[in-house]
Amino acid sequence: MEKRMPSRRKSRAAKRRTFDVINPATGKALASYPIATAPQVRAKVEAARDAFRSWSRLDPKERAAYLLRF
Repeated sequence: MEKRMPSRRKSRAAKRRTFDVINPATGKALASYPIATAPQVRAKVEAARDAFRSWSRLDPKERAAYLLRF
């Protein structure tokens, strides 16, 4: 059975620019990733800053506990 995307999503996907990661040994594409817009990058950077602020307030034992769960 073939699944079809709603036309709204399809047109959005068609507009999305991507870049390929190329295997230098073979020249073949390994993966394709979307290129983020400037507002998307700003939002991600701000989220990372917020996460770092709270992370930096944890003591080393708390950080270790989080990392060990990962």
